[in-house]
Amino acid sequence: MSNEEKLIFEEWILPMRVEQYTCSVDSLDHAKDLNTSYNQTGSQVQNCLLQIITLVQKIEQIPVTMYDFEITHYGSTHTPTTTFPK
Repeated sequence: MSNEEKLIFEEWILPMRVEQYTCSVDSLDHAKDLNTSYNQTGSQVQNCLLQIITLVQKIEQIPVTMYDFEITHYGSTHTPTTTFPK
């Protein structure tokens, strides 16, 4: 573990609200559907953000990402963080 302090050069905050509708009769099925749906939605949002970053990096006026970056999701109970290499 490193003692280096993490420096943030630029931070983008993109507020978004994702609503899903699921209808199940059985509570166990509902829990499974909700978990599957949550995982799929998280993957889709992450993929869209990566596409935005890729598109922005094609613009000549914006310098290419030279450092690792993170996409952080602030959920209702957890704060998972994914780091992508440069």
